[in-house]
Amino acid sequence: MKKTIWIMFAVILAAVITVIVGLSFIGKKEEKNYEELRSEAVETTKETDADKKETEDIKETSRHETEAPEENESSVYEASMTIDHEKMKKVNSDYACWINIPGTDISYPVVLPEDNDFYLHRTFEEKDYAYAGTLFIDAFSEKGLDQDNLIIYGHNMKNGTMFGELQKFKDNDYFESHPYIEIHTPNEVRVYQIFSVRDVSSDIDTLNFALSNFSKKEYIEKAINESIQSREVAESQIITLSTCVGDYSRRLLVSGVRIH
Repeated sequence: MKKTIWIMFAVILAAVITVIVGLSFIGKKEEKNYEELRSEAVETTKETDADKKETEDIKETSRHETEAPEENESSVYEASMTIDHEKMKKVNSDYACWINIPGTDISYPVVLPEDNDFYLHRTFEEKDYAYAGTLFIDAFSEKGLDQDNLIIYGHNMKNGTMFGELQKFKDNDYFESHPYIEIHTPNEVRVYQIFSVRDVSSDIDTLNFALSNFSKKEYIEKAINESIQSREVAESQIITLSTCVGDYSRRLLVSGVRIH
């Protein structure tokens, strides 16, 4: 009897190890595919000393601004890369933009799907099954990239891929040293300043997940009041990055406002 139990235990343990190793392999394979995609579509902008000074200038401006900048207003912000959007669109017609958070490994294509389920576990390129899925904009975004609250969903992968690094923004030093989100669209490069990091209910019927027709001021104030890390910002279009936290009833939100 004991021998049978030990044999069953060994079989179960072997199966668990196989699954863990398999998921690790899948994760590495998926990230390799994204690395190849980046090498084909992304051109990194070399930062000169003058660019570095300009970046510091906009940081200082953002700290002290009291009014939201006009969307067409010229800015000294220097984007960290350029994207071949035509190539991305040919790869996947659902492609909407490229997200990049300078200084992190978050640099991926983003799709605007027909529903909020399809890309949960599908690749960007072949749309085959992949647990890590693809970053996607809330499918109910009737204004597309111009929602009052541009919500982008992504998995919190244990290997740090997709939105796995968002957890790091809970640390104050990391939050302070990575203040910007870049959204590269076919027409422009948008820059958002991160102002809130918080753990919230996953209830989509709350202000946290509102897409439009709400008070930006109220949203920002509520977010800051609930935040683990935060900074004061001016009222502008909001971006919200949403990922899971290991509890299906909760979500980690990293929010920013558009400054360029």
